[in-house]
Amino acid sequence: MKFLTTIAGTAFFLAGSTALAQDVPETAAPPVPEPIQTQDIPPAATPPSTPIQTQDVPPDQPADPAHSTTEASPIPQTAFTDTQVAAFAAAALAMREVRADATLDDAGKRAQAEAIVAENGLDPATYQAIGTSAQQDPALAARIQQAIDAMAQEPGD
Repeated sequence: MKFLTTIAGTAFFLAGSTALAQDVPETAAPPVPEPIQTQDIPPAATPPSTPIQTQDVPPDQPADPAHSTTEASPIPQTAFTDTQVAAFAAAALAMREVRADATLDDAGKRAQAEAIVAENGLDPATYQAIGTSAQQDPALAARIQQAIDAMAQEPGD
């Protein structure tokens, strides 16, 4: 008897679940998103090429130096003395040791660097100016390298 009850119950559940599944209405397919952009965007309107003059300017002088057709002159490089170049070279060599010191944090390295620059008779702005100029001026870079080579040949190092 238990066997028949179990089979009847199982048949009921199987038949009931398939019957319920047939009553569920089908859902529509999810909507497909439209493309974001289908046309090219036209370029922005360019400003007029001639500036508006609000003051009297002589005809041989351009109205606005920024819009002048002549090539801009390069920024003049500041001439550094041999003493400044030697001080920069000495400071740069000392900075290598500071950068390699793993025991110092960034603030400690900055303080050490400022002290090194001051000990060599330079202010931070001059040190920075020499370094920046050396990147753009091969002659200045060569002078710095000569100063470094001269320091390497000095006795006592």
